Amino acid sequence: MKNDGDGEVTMVSKHATLETMMNDSCHVTSSKGLTAALLRARVILVYCSSASLRKSATKRRLRRGVTLIEVLIVVAIMAVIAGGATLLVFPQFAKARVQSAQIGADVVKTAAELYLNTDGDASTCPTVKDLAEAKKLDPKKTDDPWGRPYRISCEDDIVVYSNGKDGKENSADDVRNDFKPADIKRVAEL
Repeated sequence: MKNDGDGEVTMVSKHATLETMMNDSCHVTSSKGLTAALLRARVILVYCSSASLRKSATKRRLRRGVTLIEVLIVVAIMAVIAGGATLLVFPQFAKARVQSAQIGADVVKTAAELYLNTDGDASTCPTVKDLAEAKKLDPKKTDDPWGRPYRISCEDDIVVYSNGKDGKENSADDVRNDFKPADIKRVAEL
């Protein structure tokens, strides 16, 4: 008997030998009715060459695709990586905002000094609006990183402030143009 591969079994010569059955790679052969010695037992012989086994395994893998468990594992790994990256990047983002506010305040201070030396009266302190109208400051750069305008104080020296993250004047998170790196770190950690 010989398996055609589609589930049908056909009769092979009663005198077929094991060698001829083995020459047909990857066919299931039943020995029922083949020789007198094998009549009493139903023996199923499977012979496949190693090359055809590899081809079959490759075809099965290609047909199988990706399982839901594999997709869920990949998504879970990506979530863990994204969570770790967020924990590492977020404090740096806050520090970058404070540094940006300090640099912006320094630019506004330079514009205010230029305004007072060329256009303004030494007895009045300019506002950010005055600096933008006098074209000493780009009108698009009059706000701090939190979207609020800078404040200018001209008491002894010109000092420019950002109200910081909370938006309140004279609070712990206010950023000044003369901040040192330690001050920037302190405000970023608030």
